[in-house]
Amino acid sequence: MGKMPDSLAMRNLRTPLVMTIAATVLAWVVWGIAVTRTIPASLGRLGWGVFYVVTFLALAGSATTIGLVIRRRSADRPRAVRIAVRQGVLTGIAVVAALILQANRVFSWTNFGFLLAALTVLEFFWI
Repeated sequence: MGKMPDSLAMRNLRTPLVMTIAATVLAWVVWGIAVTRTIPASLGRLGWGVFYVVTFLALAGSATTIGLVIRRRSADRPRAVRIAVRQGVLTGIAVVAALILQANRVFSWTNFGFLLAALTVLEFFWI
């Protein structure tokens, strides 16, 4: 079977880039409001969960945007978008996992090294 044709949105990197930037800006605005308007001691599990999810979205969006900008001249644009999103998500996972480890007072460079090794293995299987 032949390769399926790419959609128009995937051929042009501008559309995914603009959508990613818009979502990332929104996530950073929500993150800023959460950081400046809440008292950490008053947050329950739900509050901390929302904080970590918004932090993940903001970081993953920022890393994806950087990846898309770097790959904007790629000949294989759909693949470039997939790579940028994959690496953005992995970056967000790494940072949020490090924040969770630190919040539980179990962060160490050894633990972070194991986390990065696990994410590297995941990256190889995700390709």
